[in-house]
Amino acid sequence: MLEYLLKEYKDLQEDFGYDDDEKEQYMPDVLDISGFRKLIGLSNVHLLNVEKEGVGYVGYEFGCTWDDEHGFGVMTHKDRIVSFGGADSSFLTWIARKDIEPIEKETNDSKSEETDIQNNTEIKDDRKPWWKFWK
Repeated sequence: MLEYLLKEYKDLQEDFGYDDDEKEQYMPDVLDISGFRKLIGLSNVHLLNVEKEGVGYVGYEFGCTWDDEHGFGVMTHKDRIVSFGGADSSFLTWIARKDIEPIEKETNDSKSEETDIQNNTEIKDDRKPWWKFWK
């Protein structure tokens, strides 16, 4: 996660556009991941009620020096970064659902065609309740 932040940090610096004095205070240049120690701090871990392939999405919410109001967030699924940005990127379930949508749509479309052709019945929603997503 920090390696990804390091890779994207220059773009973030440009997006925030601090002048030289402010940049040094809020968003100084960082050469390696240890440079983030003084800039970010983990404040929440979010276990989302959305799953894909039997594994739930996890969000990490950070406080950060460059945006006191909105913070910094990362949403992950397994070892993949799904979303990266303000703190809300770590906990908005629509972001996780959007990540699954292409697979579900393709699966549901093919199931739907198959079911309609074979016995003209509806597809049942076999998703588990949110509190059972880890089973």
